[in-house]
Order: sequence, then structure tokens, then C-alpha cells
Amino acid sequence: MSNVSSSTLHDNTSYGLAAYAGYTLLASNTYYNNPSGNTYIAPGVLGATVLPAVITANTTLTATSGLPYLVLDLVDNPDPVWSVTSLTVTSGATLTILPGTIVKFMATSSKITVNGTLNALGTSTGTIYFTSYKDDSVGGDTNNDGAATTATSGDWDTIQFNPNSTGNITYAVFRYGSYTNGAGATLFNSGGALTLNDSEIATGSVGILNQPTGTTTLNFSTVHNLSTGMYVNGGNVSILSSDLYDNSIAAVYSVNGSTEISSSTLDNNGEGLIVIGGTPIVSESAFYNNNGYSVENDTTATTVAEYNSWPISSDPGGAYVTNYVDYKPWHHTNRWFSVRSTGLNWYGTTQYADEWNAATSTWSDTGSGVGVIPINHVSTTAEASLIVSDIPGRNLDHPDWPAWTTVTSAPTVTDTLTFSVQTMTDMDSICVFGTYAACKTHVAIHELGHALGLDHSDPITSDVMYSIVNTSYHMTTLGTEDVGDYNCLWSTMSWAVPKWWLWSDLVNH
Repeated sequence: MSNVSSSTLHDNTSYGLAAYAGYTLLASNTYYNNPSGNTYIAPGVLGATVLPAVITANTTLTATSGLPYLVLDLVDNPDPVWSVTSLTVTSGATLTILPGTIVKFMATSSKITVNGTLNALGTSTGTIYFTSYKDDSVGGDTNNDGAATTATSGDWDTIQFNPNSTGNITYAVFRYGSYTNGAGATLFNSGGALTLNDSEIATGSVGILNQPTGTTTLNFSTVHNLSTGMYVNGGNVSILSSDLYDNSIAAVYSVNGSTEISSSTLDNNGEGLIVIGGTPIVSESAFYNNNGYSVENDTTATTVAEYNSWPISSDPGGAYVTNYVDYKPWHHTNRWFSVRSTGLNWYGTTQYADEWNAATSTWSDTGSGVGVIPINHVSTTAEASLIVSDIPGRNLDHPDWPAWTTVTSAPTVTDTLTFSVQTMTDMDSICVFGTYAACKTHVAIHELGHALGLDHSDPITSDVMYSIVNTSYHMTTLGTEDVGDYNCLWSTMSWAVPKWWLWSDLVNH
């Protein structure tokens, strides 16, 4: 590997500087009277290591002084010196990319073809980048033109995984890929085994993935600002604990094959999931703010979408899901809650102290499958996210409410939980046969459930969060839906909550 800098190169018969694969080109050089200019890589390359056309032996790329590696594609150049056509990792060879490495692609047909193994092993503090050589935000001004050009969707082609290949990608960012030669996707899996963890795929023409065959697993990753996030045309795709958002057509487009979506958010897309074939299954996930349907099934085969959160906590059928979507039962969750970064902090007094203590104990009981959110009694209103109090009269707008919780979407506003002494007393006449004490306890547990972000579990009647309280409905222990809804928010989805509800300082974050 050679570095050339602070030099004058002139009066040569061809290029001022021609670097073969594996060499580094540096700026601060002066070029004149060279018939072919600086190099073929006009208008010049500022600090980039040119990668070879073929990797036949195990090779490792390391981050060197922040300089990127460059994938060329000069197939149209008649000069045989530059007959480099992207990069191929041959069968049996492994290309390992270490933390902090930057790989840039020069042209719309620049690509990496993997017949062997690609291991891109970034870390939380050493992200790996795959991006356009016009992208000045990482690796410097590689194309050496200042702000004259900017990176855009489709600047480079794809990373293609062929049959029997393997891809292991962790903490990587993919930008500006998806040119149409790569079937319009940043990653094209035609028979490989591909796993992505903690990665980000953004600003491409179609999306992260076009898969006609093979297997792909996406874990704890984000897919955004694409046309279609995931285009599944065959094989098996698993999307786990990931956020797919701001994709103009759909987060996921199922054409064929098998797709599993679990513990993920699909938000602010054209649509959430579009099904025109294949067998997608989605569960324990959240759909919201998509312009069209959350799930649109254009086939007559049933799409299984049970136990998800929808834009409304009541029945989403018709407005958010089409026919042939099995969405029942669903999670009953609100988009607002009294939880803050240290948990749910409450302050105040109530004559229903025994019932309130039972409520805080019930929702803190890890043995019942909850208890993720700490519920703390604080000593001042300044520390509180929830104020508990009584009023002697009734709720003027809803005189039949024994208690009510007011929760706002602003984390700076303190929420309230209010007991109506008059209506709580009136319950003695509707909670007969010795159930009055249970009814009062039910009310306290129910209202604290609202403060924790749960909505009514209707039409499920065997839960604390069912909306009616009387002799028949006065549960004081959590039901299956109560526990499932709570854990959808605070176990399954907690990693996504800050973006989900646009809060800045929630529990665990």
C-alpha cells in the first residue's frame, strides 16, 4: 500500500497518478500536463484505498485514520489498467470488515458480490459504513469536490449474496444504495444466509432487501426513508425488534416466501404491511401513523396478525386492516402514560389508601408477569409524574365514574388520578353480595393501569382493564390480556418507546 501526498506530478504520458487495487490515493498533490488527467477517478479521489476486483483468500479491512475503502466500477473505461468491475468475494473466501471501517461505492453499478462470507463486525462505538463516495459525512470528501455534489438514493448498486454465501453484519449503516441493477435493493439475497444486528439501512431506491430466495434475519435494526423497506419475494425473512419507518410505499411488501415480524414497530410508512402473496405472520408489534392500512391483504389467504398494537385500542378492523387479516385478539395500549425515566413517580393522598397500595403492589408483582416499571412514592409534586387525590363530589362530565386518570402526551405535564368519593360510595349499591371492597380495589388497579399506558381490554371481560365494574366484573388480579398488554409496552416494545411516542426521557432510556 502506498501513500502519495504533497507532491507534483506532471508531463507524464498518461495519468498523473494511477493506483491499482490495494493502493491509497491522497490529496494535496499538484497535477499538470498529464494527457489523461489525475487518475481515471475524475474529478479525483481524496484519501481512499481502492479495493481489488476479486478476493480469493481471507482478507480483513481495518479502519485506518478514518480513510475509506473504495469499490470501483470502471467497466466502461477502455483502458485495460482500469478493467476493475466492483468486488467479488469468491466461494471459500471470507472478507472481514472490522469496527470503524468505511466502505464507499463509486458508481451506480458498483457492488459487492458475495459467493463466500462477508463478516462486517462493527460495534456500538465503531460503526461500519457502506455508502456513496459522494457522502462527505463519513470518511471525508472522497470525491474531492467539496459541496458540488451530494449523495443521493441509488448512487451505488447493491451487496449481493449468492447461493451458499453467508453474511454476518453487526452495527453497520447502509446509505444511498439500491440502484436498479441490484433489483433496486441495498441488499440482494439470492440464496445466501444473511443476518443483520443493530444496523441501519436508509435512503435507498427500494429498500434494504430484495430476496427471491435464501434466509435473512433482521434484529434490533432500523429501516427508513426508502421506497419499500423489505421486499420479500421468496425464502424466509425474520424481522425482530426492529423499527421500519418513513418508507414511502410500505415497511414490508410480501410477494412470496415466509415472513415473520415480531416485537417491531412499523410507523409513518405509506402502509405497514402489504400482502400480495407469501405467508407473513406479524405479532407483538406496533403499527401507527401509516398513511394507508396497517395491514393490507390483497389475497384471499388469511394473514395472521394477532396480538399487535394498532393506531386505536378498540377494534381496528376496516379502518386499519383489510379483509382476510386475522387481527383478534389485539393489544389494548394507549399512546400516553405517566412513566418517566425513573419509572412512575406518584405523589398525593387518598382515603382509599388500602386500595391504592393494593394497586401499586399488583402492578409491581413480578410473579404475576409484570413489574417492569418501578412505581415510586415521592415526597414532592416536583418529583411526581402522577398526582393522586380525592374529590368529595362527582365527575361533572361523567357522574358514573368512580375514578379517572388524565394523561397527557407532554412529559413536562404532571398527570392526575382522581377518586370521586361520592361515586365510590355509590358502588356499594351495585357491588352487592360482599363485593364492595373488591370493587373499590378493582377501580384503583384499573386506573393505575391507565397511568401505565393501558387502555380498556374490551371486549375481553376477564381482566382488570375491562371497562365495567359491578358485581360480575370486579377483578382484583391481573388477567391474561392485562399482562400481555403491559408486556407489549414495557418488555417487548420498551426499546422502541422513545420514538414510538416521541418522548425524550422514558424508562430504560
